[in-house]
Amino acid sequence: MPGVWECAVVGVEDAAFGERPVAFVVPRRGVPIEPLRDALTQAIERNLGRIKRPDALHLIDELPRTPTGKLQRRRLRPPGVA
Repeated sequence: MPGVWECAVVGVEDAAFGERPVAFVVPRRGVPIEPLRDALTQAIERNLGRIKRPDALHLIDELPRTPTGKLQRRRLRPPGVA
């Protein structure tokens, strides 16, 4: 999607479904945040079924990575969630 540099989705515990998705998005430099958030929300609602939609959408500066560049998904999850 234009305006998105990279993204990651992680599962967080949910009593009803086991896990629910939470999305983390890194915008491209210079892209206004609120219009991007609105465009992402509309694209998610238009293209994903209700059960597949992320519970939350977080816009962040960068994704956590190891020194070799591998994504650290555990660091994206809330504290206390393995």
